[in-house]
Amino acid sequence: MSKVGEHLKHKTYVERDETVLEHAVDAHWTEGQSLLSHLPKKEGQALSFVPELAGAAFVGHIMTDLDSVAGAIGAAHLYGGDPAIASEINTETEFALKEWGCELPEPIEETLAQDPK
Repeated sequence: MSKVGEHLKHKTYVERDETVLEHAVDAHWTEGQSLLSHLPKKEGQALSFVPELAGAAFVGHIMTDLDSVAGAIGAAHLYGGDPAIASEINTETEFALKEWGCELPEPIEETLAQDPK
């Protein structure tokens, strides 16, 4: 029995079965939209939810990559803190920051030396 062409018999993305996650998102979409209405809509409004984070240093995992830098930048922007990196960045992160005009955060050691709170 030949297996030639077997790889062509898979379902396309459109034909595939819905995943459990996709079903849950569809089932709870309206609830999610309702929750979004309670989130801050302007810069600085997040401080009313978690005021103790204002001025905090936000840093990702030890081996710095794009998601840890983006998370630190986003959290610092949202909560009024300072983004930082834990180590040297990789080329993917360097490209993304340059592509979207974002400054590379300082290393966490330098951030803490400026304001050791």
